[in-house]
Amino acid sequence: MPFKQHSGRIYRITRLLVFHFVFILTAGPRQSSAAADVFMFPPQNGYTGEYISNLAFTVGQSIDIKWKSGCDESIQFWLMKDFNGGDCQFQRDALCSQIADTPNNGSVAWNLSLFQYYVEASFNLDDGPQYHNLYPGVNEAEQSSRPYNLDIDITCTRDRDDKVNDTIQIIKATVPVLTEHGTTITTVFYKNMLTAHPELNNVFNTAHQVSGHQARALAGALFAYASNIDNLGALGPAVELICHKHASLYIKPDDYKIVGKFLLEAMGQVLGDALTPEILDAWATAYWQLADLMIGREAQLYEQAEGWTEFRDFVIAQKVPESSEITSFYLKPVDGKPLPAFRPGQYISVQIHVPELNYLQARQYSLSDMPRSDYYRISVKKEPGLNPAEPGAKAHPGYVSNILHEFKNEGDTIKVSHPYGDFFLSDAKAANPVVLISAGVGLTPMTSILNTLTSQSPERKVSFIHGARNSQARAFKNHITSLEEKLPHLKSTFFTSHPTEQDKEGDDYQYRGRVDLSKLEGSQDLFLDDATTEYYVCGPDTFMTDMLNVLKSKGVSEDRVKLELFGTGGVPH
Repeated sequence: MPFKQHSGRIYRITRLLVFHFVFILTAGPRQSSAAADVFMFPPQNGYTGEYISNLAFTVGQSIDIKWKSGCDESIQFWLMKDFNGGDCQFQRDALCSQIADTPNNGSVAWNLSLFQYYVEASFNLDDGPQYHNLYPGVNEAEQSSRPYNLDIDITCTRDRDDKVNDTIQIIKATVPVLTEHGTTITTVFYKNMLTAHPELNNVFNTAHQVSGHQARALAGALFAYASNIDNLGALGPAVELICHKHASLYIKPDDYKIVGKFLLEAMGQVLGDALTPEILDAWATAYWQLADLMIGREAQLYEQAEGWTEFRDFVIAQKVPESSEITSFYLKPVDGKPLPAFRPGQYISVQIHVPELNYLQARQYSLSDMPRSDYYRISVKKEPGLNPAEPGAKAHPGYVSNILHEFKNEGDTIKVSHPYGDFFLSDAKAANPVVLISAGVGLTPMTSILNTLTSQSPERKVSFIHGARNSQARAFKNHITSLEEKLPHLKSTFFTSHPTEQDKEGDDYQYRGRVDLSKLEGSQDLFLDDATTEYYVCGPDTFMTDMLNVLKSKGVSEDRVKLELFGTGGVPH
């Protein structure tokens, strides 16, 4: 499967029966960056001891509630629709029956769309149920008008038998082999698979194949999987990222069969007799354990898309240059149907035919405007195939971005996916401060977030921090400045690494050089004095790592920093 640096949930295998009830309370998919709070209950029926109290849910927070016991009468859930006790109750018997019929490591899931602001969890305790306000401080009328999705995923893992233990030990023992031969295995895998199934060239990124990026990425993923086979929870964010990317490409369960076949065959081809039947069987088991979890998560994403299960035709209604290298495309559905809302920060896949390759190619582009029902906007950088920091490191110009810039015009039609992505604004109507930090074309999802905030929360404190080479390459500055003039709580700061002769410090930019948070005032620019501030960062991987480290050094907890690795790890679009 193709990988994208965006962030499902794979759960730790335990010896005892464990039910993971994962509550994701957001206006859409979860915020994967936030760490989950875990509450563990004793392994006994008719539980009468200590229970959860004072549990505060927040938007984007994941709550894991684990039982070490089976389904018994102590487990019940209600969703409160109003203060008067209207509820919809999960039927315990049906739930337990469905779990009993689920194979090892299988999953059972519900997805409910509802208007609510309270959750009641009752464990048949003498003290009665506990009620938890999702939005303390927000009035009842406003709360009741907000739709929220509650995803409940239950992943069942039964007693781990000797075979499972053997599989884990075998997989972990192959880690040194993957270190030495991983990239060779994945290179052979892609070559053989795409030769046997050339139609998959319409799915996989050809530029990644040529550069070897795809093979290296898959080798790294296999290494991480093998290293964490007994602690798969560590891979949760990466799996969520991949599942969103797969959903945007409309990957189907049958595709996993093809991948599994050729991956195992490539292991045999490279490792020869060293790949014993026991090792091959262990890797087949491990592969399908991961594949089944990903298939299940992707099925949930497809269900949330409400019938948008393949690429749709969109017409380019407007094509607007935003800078010397970034152009906006306003995309309207050919069928004229209203567009579903998305979470500000998410992306769509754009699929077009590339004559040079004679294949379809898809690329992911962040939506750059607030959600609207009549159009989506993307703002695409024309990738020249050159890295200014490494003039000698040439690459092929971006296939899709160059076609969009040079050959696609207003009135032309392109294929577009449903919006996906696990990087998005937690809650547009909350009151806590927001800091948006970006570099280069990484400002596109930030502009979507900013436009949404200024429309829905004009009193919210927002700091917009952006770095670009110069004013010619930078997009949206006039738009951001105009918003700043209207909104007293918005402050923008621009860094310019290579200003032109016409660029004036204090007017076109505030600081010369790359984005340097140490130059900014902690309370006014970064809102460090407010422990509820959320930070959103988008740009090249090294940029994002640097920003995260600086924020952590300033006392910001990592769960308040949301990262979106924009682009494809240095490989042009």
